[in-house]
Amino acid sequence: MKKSPGYWNLITCKEDALRFKTKTEWRNNSCSGYCAAKKLRIMHLCSSHMHRPPAWQKKWTLETCKLDALKYKRRSDWMRESAGAYDAAITNKWMEECCSHMKLGSYPKGLWTLDMCKKSAIKYMYRVEWEANDILAYQAAQRRGWLDLCTTHMSILGNTSFKELQLLKIIQEKYPSAHSKFFGKRIKGISGKSFELDIYIPELNKGIEFDGDYWHGRGFRKSWTNSVEEYNKVKKEFFFNKNIIYLNILEKDWDHDQSACLEKIFEFIGAPN
Repeated sequence: MKKSPGYWNLITCKEDALRFKTKTEWRNNSCSGYCAAKKLRIMHLCSSHMHRPPAWQKKWTLETCKLDALKYKRRSDWMRESAGAYDAAITNKWMEECCSHMKLGSYPKGLWTLDMCKKSAIKYMYRVEWEANDILAYQAAQRRGWLDLCTTHMSILGNTSFKELQLLKIIQEKYPSAHSKFFGKRIKGISGKSFELDIYIPELNKGIEFDGDYWHGRGFRKSWTNSVEEYNKVKKEFFFNKNIIYLNILEKDWDHDQSACLEKIFEFIGAPN
């Protein structure tokens, strides 16, 4: 069925892509979604769950990635034109070595203003879409604490990473009632602070916390606790008193071995893998 104009965006492309295991399968069975993802330059975000052939895994070494990166002046160009090398560099943490020759962007470091970040953000519907298309503006806003100010126009789903959405889709196959924190009631905690679960399964009173590298690392905000560890301890106790238990999944573990994480999750929620 032909989709209406404006139908394709980051979320609809991702949902379409999740039905397929490879880019070739996606292109052959849903060319409109595949082509929309290419046109919007979000192919790498939509296809991160897809299986890559063994040849892809063997092709890219640090040296071949560095040689391939030399063809491009900007990371965004490299990401768009050579996704295999770019993904290999991200997976193996070679980005700094591979991109040392690239330009940082249109503005010298330190010149990003709130107004500039807002003008960049207004072009996009979701935070992940903004991050994918203008990483420098996004990171500048992130460093300076302007993300909320720049993204007031965006869908609330933009606060959820694609990895969380991907995990939610998988869990919903077992428990359709599972939902993201943005569709659940915010539960009030200590001193008016709010505790949220990234994914919650009502009939089990169980949840999943997806601990992203940034917000549970150097981006952690010391508002009423001094550390991530202390925050997690108080949060666990709070939900336990509400008869809710949850499992923490680290983003770095998800990136390293998704299958092992899913096995752990399925065991926790009592669902067959």
